[in-house]
Amino acid sequence: SAAAASHAARPVFDLPGQHAYNLTVLACTLTYASLAPVLLIPGGLFFASRYLVHKHNLLCLHFDAVAGAGDGLFGGGSNRP
Repeated sequence: SAAAASHAARPVFDLPGQHAYNLTVLACTLTYASLAPVLLIPGGLFFASRYLVHKHNLLCLHFDAVAGAGDGLFGGGSNRP
């Protein structure tokens, strides 16, 4: 029961929200880089650090209920002969 409690207490990684945030920052960085090209340096550092953070979050925090081996694909249950 302790394992179930620790699994339920894990934070949730909001993948769509983080993706939208990254696209917003990318658009701002590329837009303002035409006026001040020096902004590409902090923008690149931002995305390099976000890559490492998102890689960790996707590997450790993002749990999806994925059907495997035909489970739940066509009406649920294991209908194996």
